[in-house]
Amino acid sequence: QTNKSALNTNKKPPNGMARMASFPKAAHLSGVKYHSIMDKFIKSHFFNPGFELLAGEMPEDWRDDPQSDLFTKILCPATDEDVNTEFLLYFAKDLNRLWRILYRVVNKNVSKQPFRYSLIPLKHPGIFVPGGRFREIYYWDSHWIVQGLICCGMLTSAKHLTENLADLADRYGFIPNGTRKYYLTRSQPPLLITMAHEVYKATKDKEWLKEILPSLTKEHVYWTTAPMEVPIVRQSELDVEYRLARYYSKDDTPRPESYYEDRMTTFLADTDDTKQEIYQNIRAAAASGWDFSSRWYFDKNGAFDSEDKSMCHDSSDHYINPLEQDLGTPLPPFLPTMSPMLHGQDLSSHMMKFSPFVTPMSDLAANMDQLDQLDHFDLFPTTQPVEDIISSDFDKALSVDENIFNEFAEERIQFKHEFTMAKLDTIHVVPVDLNVFLCKAEGFLSHFYAEIGDEAMSAKYKQLQTRRIDHMLQV
Repeated sequence: QTNKSALNTNKKPPNGMARMASFPKAAHLSGVKYHSIMDKFIKSHFFNPGFELLAGEMPEDWRDDPQSDLFTKILCPATDEDVNTEFLLYFAKDLNRLWRILYRVVNKNVSKQPFRYSLIPLKHPGIFVPGGRFREIYYWDSHWIVQGLICCGMLTSAKHLTENLADLADRYGFIPNGTRKYYLTRSQPPLLITMAHEVYKATKDKEWLKEILPSLTKEHVYWTTAPMEVPIVRQSELDVEYRLARYYSKDDTPRPESYYEDRMTTFLADTDDTKQEIYQNIRAAAASGWDFSSRWYFDKNGAFDSEDKSMCHDSSDHYINPLEQDLGTPLPPFLPTMSPMLHGQDLSSHMMKFSPFVTPMSDLAANMDQLDQLDHFDLFPTTQPVEDIISSDFDKALSVDENIFNEFAEERIQFKHEFTMAKLDTIHVVPVDLNVFLCKAEGFLSHFYAEIGDEAMSAKYKQLQTRRIDHMLQV
């Protein structure tokens, strides 16, 4: 109703809206042509992307001449001839100025009317965005942002970012992939506890540590319970159970933020069950932060495109206890990655269902040595005017009618490629790096509790860390 009334008036939009160039029907007023009925509807009734974030503000603890150790001691030229350090200092100051460019303030209306926005309301409205089309906080990216803020002496900003993530853990029981509602089906590598360690190391603020500790333990619980943590046993050692974590998402639908790409990836899948399995593996790969690569693909020869076959062991004495929640069939063996591959026949037969599949255009573009194949991908293989094709294709690509979308997809799939995202098997892989992150987290939690004088809890997390290391070595 608000948008409709605004459209029927000659009054100028509020300053903030005008500054962000996000007033409804801005495209229509400027004479831009609509590509389709859907395009017209979106531009007439929705604000432009980024409207909920205000640019132009400055972080309260930002300084043009940071006084942190990096700028006053580490990058302090020893002599006038120390040109290299002088250049590094100049480069560091140039990077420091980027904080002003990447800083945004979340519109207050996001908290007052959350149903109108995809952005998740945050405890602290001041945030740092990655830039470009990314206009929200991303979980594991924030670890390096926190490190950068501390290097620049922006301790308050580092605290606020860590507290924003901790608040998400309190509200949802885990930290979503990013601060959009469509990311609430998955997380990213568990680095919140490591961020808290970085902040505490720089501030030695025990009161702050006490306040945030309950949130940190919630994050740890999420990664150490099913379905994130899975039991692993050996046929030759049935009475011994090893427990390690994996990346997982129970949602088996296309990702809303990559809906078109995911539907194209599953286009040649023969059954709905296969499509759902592919969607689930894609979401889990996105949760790893390492999206997307052959790291998550295994076949009868082991890891994708493996040349060293000695790395692929016959592991018929290894299998996973079937997980009953969310999955109706027994799982094939979990495979550690970035270590000798444990491979069993069950996985081979499981993976055969995925072949062959097409490679989405985005996958090819990600591999520079494959770019020449794009010459065979004719987007507009007709003599029709491009404007007419675009208008028609917008409707087809976004259609909820399967027949219309399939017609669109068939026109564009011109070739096949050996590796595709359809071959991912992420939810059946136990990644070494994820469990290393958790080892570090358990060590930091032990240290935190020791710092506040709780020796019993400190010993508990130290024991959990030792157990995880042992289980990683055994598996």
